[in-house]
Amino acid sequence: MHNGTTTYVVTTANGRSECVWTASAGICEGPATAIEGFLRSAPRPQPAMKRRVVRATVREWSDEEGWGVLSAPEIESDGVWVHFSAIQMEGYKTLVPGRTVLVEVVGPLPFEQDGYRFRASWVRPLP
Repeated sequence: MHNGTTTYVVTTANGRSECVWTASAGICEGPATAIEGFLRSAPRPQPAMKRRVVRATVREWSDEEGWGVLSAPEIESDGVWVHFSAIQMEGYKTLVPGRTVLVEVVGPLPFEQDGYRFRASWVRPLP
């Protein structure tokens, strides 16, 4: 910590100190400020996404587009986005609106997938 902010010493492969990166200020103080652009473009840690297995109902499904939306009362959202590749069944993978499914829901996502912050990682139609 330096002046109440987190700082990192940025080094090269040979272990030589290039600059001191101050995260809160977004600056690299020292001779190698070219590293600053790299650090700014580095991926930021995302909050952990929860995975839950719940029962849901198929609200919408498009065979042409290969995706649809599930309604899951246990998930506080407008819906759960599902792609045909997540469907666990043999043969042609499709869902029927109104059918009950078992689904593993991941989210909230750090982005929206076709307007939804939750997605299905796998779906199994129930008998």
